[in-house]
Amino acid sequence: MKIIGCDFHPGYQQIAMLDLVTGEMAEKALCHEKKEEVRAFYVGLEGSVRVGIEASGQSQWFERMLAELGHEVWFGDAAKIRASCERKQRRLPGVTQAPGLDLFIHSLKVSHSAQTYIS
Repeated sequence: MKIIGCDFHPGYQQIAMLDLVTGEMAEKALCHEKKEEVRAFYVGLEGSVRVGIEASGQSQWFERMLAELGHEVWFGDAAKIRASCERKQRRLPGVTQAPGLDLFIHSLKVSHSAQTYIS
């Protein structure tokens, strides 16, 4: 399984991905002006895929695309995610968090849960 935290913006998305089988981690930026490249990236992912994304009115096309591809989509509450990550950063002085990791961290925390809404 691949778990992806997606920091979604109107013009682009920044992702952080963990492959639970290999342990490989990757970060990538995808430009929304080139939707065919965004689709090609997600089509190319093998195995089961879970994408965590903050609920947004701008992401409906992306949510539909992920559903068409059979990827699992988890929605998060942006305020709760940011509050949790701020607490983690305060506990780890000097450690900065890369963009796109907020939902990634929450997805890992609830990866064994039956919930589809991250709170």
